[in-house]
Amino acid sequence: MTRILIHPLFLAALLAGWLIGVSADAQSTTAPASATVPSSAPAGIPSGAELARANRLVNELCRKQGPFSSTRDAANLLELARNTSSDSAVQYAASMRALEMAASCNQIDLARLAADDLATGFGVAPLQLKLTIVQRLQAAGHAASATALAMRYVDDALRSRQLDLAAALVRILRNSLANAAEPGKSAIAQQIADYDYAARCLHRPATTQAINDGQARFDFLYLCQYATALSQLAQGSNDAASLASADLAATQTPDRLRIADQWWIVGETAGGKLGWRYASRSVAIYNELFDTLDGVHRELAFTRIALHEREQLAWQGFQPGMICQISGGGNNDRRSATRVPSLDLDSQQADLPPTSPKVFYRGVLLVDLAGRYEFMFAAGTGLRVRIDDELALDNPTAYRKRSGEKLTLELSRGLHPIEVEVYSKSSRPRLTVTWSTPRNKKPHPIDPANLYHDALAN
Repeated sequence: MTRILIHPLFLAALLAGWLIGVSADAQSTTAPASATVPSSAPAGIPSGAELARANRLVNELCRKQGPFSSTRDAANLLELARNTSSDSAVQYAASMRALEMAASCNQIDLARLAADDLATGFGVAPLQLKLTIVQRLQAAGHAASATALAMRYVDDALRSRQLDLAAALVRILRNSLANAAEPGKSAIAQQIADYDYAARCLHRPATTQAINDGQARFDFLYLCQYATALSQLAQGSNDAASLASADLAATQTPDRLRIADQWWIVGETAGGKLGWRYASRSVAIYNELFDTLDGVHRELAFTRIALHEREQLAWQGFQPGMICQISGGGNNDRRSATRVPSLDLDSQQADLPPTSPKVFYRGVLLVDLAGRYEFMFAAGTGLRVRIDDELALDNPTAYRKRSGEKLTLELSRGLHPIEVEVYSKSSRPRLTVTWSTPRNKKPHPIDPANLYHDALAN
């Protein structure tokens, strides 16, 4: 399987679920948490006449020089929509307008909130709303964000068999390919090729055998429906038939390990995202057997699972390193974001404001193995830490603890949003972070391969 080399300097036009909704835009505005959507059954999309009436009212509210004439007002408009419970047509029209305004201003988190309201309150297809967000981003010139979201949403469309929506998203990717930089360009090209292969699977020549083979291959690769797809693949005449038959016949651990190795080799031979999909079968077997493995087999399974997860990150729009922002202490004194490989800060080498500096690190922590993780934060100033959007540490006098601040968490495998802030009113900030993991109990620096940030946050 061809490995994607993820370099810290590649541009934000990458992508592909985790999806995990980490921060989409550092400056985006979110709607007030107090405004909630009714939990009743979806009202349905308003009729043409009702929608025309509602749009006239929303247009008047958002007319030029009006109170909601700027895309910056999307959050307020969404709040008004949520409070218009007496008129579902106006609520729908205002929510849709808020989504469009937010996307046009690259406020992706806010656009997603509006999309959630429309899907929950009116039964609008979530994928159609995702496509609308991407199209608005592209039309407003936010090419990097449009490309990143399109990369993610193509997979959502394929998993739901909505090839028309997938095709619309892929058209956006094709348009962005020419101006993309490496290695982001490679990730986009592989995503396009992956869609093309899926389309060929579902549009085989009109013979019963070809249709069955294509459908089985699609179910195997794109839906991971191994129980039924393997049986169908085994009955065909394709190149995967014999391996699918052996997979079905293997019941003992040694045999299943050999099958997993063979699927991995198929993935390496195919390369690209198609190869990654074949290797997904190996990963499923490794995960199934992992607790029973030992020695070399356990380590090899762990290594391949971790590699498989990291390869997916490029298609999901995650880049290595953390986003670092430095402030002189005032709310309006935030400098532009830079990318750094780790959470450590050497204040003697960093270009910091002379007084009251604050340093923010934002990104996601990739956890390869579920279990207990112990962090040690050694700060020369105050310290604030959020993990999974929860405040985990908040100590303005952390510098008094020479041994550092200890934080113990049970973490699941996958991506965990993390934000670390160090600040001082009288001295220069510094920070050193170590951790111990279920595989390495000795405290050690967090490997850069475990720290990423969302391309949408650039």
